[in-house]
Order: sequence, then C-alpha cells, then structure tokens
Amino acid sequence: MSRDPINVNASEQLQALLQSLVQASGYAAPAAAPNPPPPAAVRAPSTSEVPDPSLIVTYAAALQHTIVHVLPAHTNDIRKLIATQTELERRCARERSELIEKQRTRARTRVHLDGVLRMVAGNTNSSNTHSSNGTTGSNRDKDLSHAQSDEDDRRELERFDDRVYAQLERGARTSAAQLGDWGVPLFCVRPELVTDQVRADRMKMIQFLQDACQ
Repeated sequence: MSRDPINVNASEQLQALLQSLVQASGYAAPAAAPNPPPPAAVRAPSTSEVPDPSLIVTYAAALQHTIVHVLPAHTNDIRKLIATQTELERRCARERSELIEKQRTRARTRVHLDGVLRMVAGNTNSSNTHSSNGTTGSNRDKDLSHAQSDEDDRRELERFDDRVYAQLERGARTSAAQLGDWGVPLFCVRPELVTDQVRADRMKMIQFLQDACQ
C-alpha cells in the first residue's frame, strides 16, 4: 500500500518546524551528569586506645593488658631482667653453700687436731684435774672451745643471711620499679590503689612473665 503524499509532506513539514523552533530558542538537550566523586573515607572512632596501666587493679585485666600492650615491646627486656635476678639468687645460694662447707671443714679440722693432741699427750697424764662430773679439765676446756666455735659459725651464717636478704630485697625493688617503668600493670598502679590483693597478684604476674619470656 502506497504512503499518502499529503501525510508524508505534513510530517516532514512538522519535523522541520520543530527543528527551526529548537534552533531559534537555543535549547539543547541536557548533558549527562558527571559521576559524583566517591565519598571521602570516614575514619571510625578509635577503639584501640591503650588503657592507663596505673588504674588496672585486677589480675585478669592486668594479664590482658600485658599480653596485648607490654610483651610485644618489652619481651627481651623482661627476659634480661629475669635472668639478672635469677643469677643473683643463684649466686647468693652458691655462696651460702660454700660458707657452710667452709664451716664444716673448720669443724672437721678442729676434731682432727683434738685427736692429734690427745694422741701426743697420751690422754693419760695424771696431772689433769677432774671436774665434779668426772670430766677432765682439759676435755672440759675443749668442749667449751667447740661450743664457742659452733656459736661463732652460727653468728657468721646469720650475718651472711642478713646481708644476702638485704641484697635480694634491693634487687627485687629495682626489678619491680623497672617493670613499672615498662607499663606492666600492678607494678605501676597508683599508690592509693595498692591493696593486699594487688601485692599478691604481683607474684602471679611475675610467674606469668617468667613463663612467657623463657
């Protein structure tokens, strides 16, 4: 079927009229809107703030803080500190054992010398005076001498123990202060927050550090 020439002409004329109107008005189709820039990254509030160790007074919280915040930075430092304190304790124990052995050697030497003297004197000299209980005056003097020597040894050991105790106590205070400087909870707690439980938990923390830093 052929198209009606009248309708075709009318359609073409209408399109031409619309184009002339668009050109006359300066109208143009809107350009596509540019893609909006990606939103700036929004920084979430920090939830990893390091807690103040001077306010931690429970062992559970102290243990968690130590594992997360202290050990990553100070494991080697703590290991050296523990090794130094352990060596001090071993040295003191070794010196005490040596002192006791020295005293025993002196005692054995005294007994040996007494035996030699008795052999030389024959232990039958009638000039020895007898005490009321039947012990010779010479033997009584030896017994008193031995008793005095034993007392001297005891006092010598006591003086050594007092000196060692003071030395170990100073070492313990120094170690505790160092742990506090490194931020180990319970060792840097504020003085007004220290309780008997905190003191007891310090010993547990030391044991944990020894195990963790081996």
